[in-house]
Amino acid sequence: MNVTGIAIVFATMLAAPGDTAPAKTIDIAMVAVQATHEGRRTKLIDAKLDGVRAALASLNYDTFRPVRAQRMSTQYNRDCRFAISDRYTLFVTPLSKDSKGGIRVRARIQERRVAGKKVMTRNALNVTSTVAEGTHLNLCGPKLESGDLVIVLSVSEKEGSSSPEPPSSSGEEQRQAPAVPRQNSGTIPRSTFR
Repeated sequence: MNVTGIAIVFATMLAAPGDTAPAKTIDIAMVAVQATHEGRRTKLIDAKLDGVRAALASLNYDTFRPVRAQRMSTQYNRDCRFAISDRYTLFVTPLSKDSKGGIRVRARIQERRVAGKKVMTRNALNVTSTVAEGTHLNLCGPKLESGDLVIVLSVSEKEGSSSPEPPSSSGEEQRQAPAVPRQNSGTIPRSTFR
């Protein structure tokens, strides 16, 4: 056997499925909320948002209504696409895990506008941040009807298969907020886009 043949056999042995470590699966929970200022003395947070109440309580709005909640699984450097409304789509890409266990993510809210027959898209928000496991990240900013869109993200890493799990097709996953993440991971300021 020549040197080329040995190199091919060695490369094949390295790539054997039984010898590879399982890929990391990243679970992403997203809750989209319409936040408004309605002049209330006490904050009104819809009961459907009880799972993220602590994440919303510190925000400078007085009324919070649910828009959509969804969970997805992916792997590092792969986008997850969350349809928020006809106008907004959220893309979340887990990038890496830092030395303290936080997961660095890129989040982008794409806005779609229709002018006559022309459809235009633009990034309404584009940010990279680190989210510690068990905490949340608030993305605040683009206009949504009579208020602002607020997205509460939480991410966690687990050992998983080499392919991400497909999202559930049950209606429950679209309507229910995920379990309460711990507070104080951070809030990304409002977008300048109106």
